[in-house]
Amino acid sequence: MVVRHSPGIPGSGLQPWHRYDLTLGDYLRHTVRAEWELPSPPGPLIGPLSNAIARTAFLPTPEAWAPPDPSAPRLTDSERHVALETGTGLDALRLLCPPPAAPYLGDGTWAGLFGELGTALPSEYVTLMNLYGAGCWSDWLRFYTPLRTGDRRYLQHIESTTDGYRDLEGSHPQWHPLVTWPETGGFLPFANSIDGDQLGWLTQGDSPDDWPLILWPRHASQGPPLRTGLIDTLLAWLRGKFSTPGLAALDEDDDPVQFAVFKSWDDSAYW
Repeated sequence: MVVRHSPGIPGSGLQPWHRYDLTLGDYLRHTVRAEWELPSPPGPLIGPLSNAIARTAFLPTPEAWAPPDPSAPRLTDSERHVALETGTGLDALRLLCPPPAAPYLGDGTWAGLFGELGTALPSEYVTLMNLYGAGCWSDWLRFYTPLRTGDRRYLQHIESTTDGYRDLEGSHPQWHPLVTWPETGGFLPFANSIDGDQLGWLTQGDSPDDWPLILWPRHASQGPPLRTGLIDTLLAWLRGKFSTPGLAALDEDDDPVQFAVFKSWDDSAYW
């Protein structure tokens, strides 16, 4: 193995790299001891370490480790087949990712929100939110709390996001081709990712149910509207069968059932 010493190795023209004929474990064992058992090393040692940090505070005395008791899979083979392959729509989504017993929406009403926005929202979104509420999907995609009143309400998140988009559009218009709500056909966000991507609708068509989904990716060029609705898109994404720039994807060896989790917000959540 080789080690980079900073600012360099004395007597070698301050060359930073030195080769040790040791494994990583052997090198660490030597560096934390009071004496170097081999010829003197060219660089400083980590040790000697005091006895006070020789043990972790979480396990002051060694003890035998026992593996946890095996637990049954969350889904049977037949349920897994439906959840990942043959099921469709909200039924498959519920099976793959069970909704919370008490979804959190906020303290307001849909009628109150629609009145504040001056428009209704797609019925598919309302159905999904009534079932799951606000929260985070797969520890990555965060849905705003729609019916919270007062501070941190939905309209404030929308305005913050669209104001930011317009600022970026002013300095980099070639990368920000969308118009923003409340302009006709404008981008209206309802969720974001932990990486800063934004998911929303283009408010175009005869009714909110005609609005196409679109993703504003933070680290990729703007793509076209998505071809499927919210529930089908969410289900395909959780299954690992849909990806687009700005949308996190499962690794090849990931089990979709393991990652299909939903964590509900409460009133303390920012979103």
